[in-house]
Amino acid sequence: MPSLVYYLREEISINHTNDQSHDEFASDVEKLYRILRKYHSRVPQLEFALKESGVVVRPGLTERVLNQCGDAGNMAYRFYSQASEQSVY
Repeated sequence: MPSLVYYLREEISINHTNDQSHDEFASDVEKLYRILRKYHSRVPQLEFALKESGVVVRPGLTERVLNQCGDAGNMAYRFYSQASEQSVY
């Protein structure tokens, strides 16, 4: 039967993995979300700002940005439209 120490080590390991994943996307999510908030109603400027951001869109990042948009459907749609044009999708 596994000991309490075993369970605590497993929990720490899982949390550490989640923190690394969080850190991997956190700055890119914030950067993209700020761009979306600023330009969501001006499509040409939004497209330009997203391209010039230097952020490489990847599946986990896309999900996090869409989650960050919450109920702001227009922002989420604009971002998804741009992300879908990249080769990842």
